[in-house]
Amino acid sequence: MKFEEGGCSSGAAATTSSSSSDVDSSISFVLLSESEGCMRHILAHTSPRDACRASLISRGVKCFANSDALWERFLPDDYQEIISRAVDPVRYSSKKELYFRLCDSLVLLDDGNLVSWCFVF
Repeated sequence: MKFEEGGCSSGAAATTSSSSSDVDSSISFVLLSESEGCMRHILAHTSPRDACRASLISRGVKCFANSDALWERFLPDDYQEIISRAVDPVRYSSKKELYFRLCDSLVLLDDGNLVSWCFVF
């Protein structure tokens, strides 16, 4: 059994053999779920720099460190309004990419009368 959420697999698996009971596999699944929940909680209270560093620990941590849910917490509260007012469309495939796109380049707003940017880390 593999715990997956949002198409993201931790890489850790709770396995069962034909001789193990359903209780054993349930306990393994609960422990795995709790550790993933703990990792999500920890990463949610870090900085973008720390999230990038944490992604180097393992595939499971990388999955959470690159998740849209985490990177949305680093974006400004009004990021959707900012990108909707952009002169040129802001293209991105993930919230992490959007974060760095907003940080790495100026975004012209309102027919070029305003500029938006953020500071990395």
